[in-house]
Amino acid sequence: MVIAVAGLLVVVLVVLYAVFDPATSGLFPRCPFRMLTGLRCPGCGSQRAVHALLHGDLLAAMRANLLLVLFIPYVVCGLVLDCMRRKGPRATWVHATFYGQYAAWIILGVLFAYWILRNVPPFEAFL
Repeated sequence: MVIAVAGLLVVVLVVLYAVFDPATSGLFPRCPFRMLTGLRCPGCGSQRAVHALLHGDLLAAMRANLLLVLFIPYVVCGLVLDCMRRKGPRATWVHATFYGQYAAWIILGVLFAYWILRNVPPFEAFL
């Protein structure tokens, strides 16, 4: 039941993001961190990036939020590995190596580095 509800929610969100442009529609929330500080958080631009990806515009998605676009294959691979009923030795090693405790710390470091760098003038235009 939970999987069906989650699947339905994903379908509804995909349709909303495909039909409505977050940059021009008042339907989507604005980033509270950016509204309070004027700085961009790691998630800023994610809604526009999802909209651009659903319309096949990879470059616009990368301009909106590069980290989100780069992490999509990583997340999808992790979901596939989690859904596998029987994991062979290679899949088990990949899962332990790329989705274990050390990987979580590395991802957290990348997230904070991205957060800082996207607000530094020389890097703002690229991140």
